[in-house]
Amino acid sequence: MYIELQSLELVFNLIASVH
Repeated sequence: MYIELQSLELVFNLIASVH
């Protein structure tokens, strides 16, 4: 679960970076 949460946060950060 921890890994999944981290992955989600990473993806979110990536999207924010693209914006």
